[in-house]
Amino acid sequence: MTGRALLIRKRRDGSVVVDGGLPDRHVFSARWIARELGHLCRVTVTLTTSEGEQLYELEGFEPLDNGEPNLTALVCRRAPGRKER
Repeated sequence: MTGRALLIRKRRDGSVVVDGGLPDRHVFSARWIARELGHLCRVTVTLTTSEGEQLYELEGFEPLDNGEPNLTALVCRRAPGRKER
């Protein structure tokens, strides 16, 4: 891995800051996304079709039989404000 890492810090007052600037590339672990989804991060999936781009927002991960999140199966909902095709 080259370049600097993304350093995210939560302050005592609840605010979130990035130390050292934003790198061009960063690897977010699926576990981090599962933990911070709806709090610190929002994830969108963009589908490129012949009719244009369609946005979906990640709601969470499909649960496994034991209740743990299946970090390879994304549950998404079409983003609000998009026209029905």
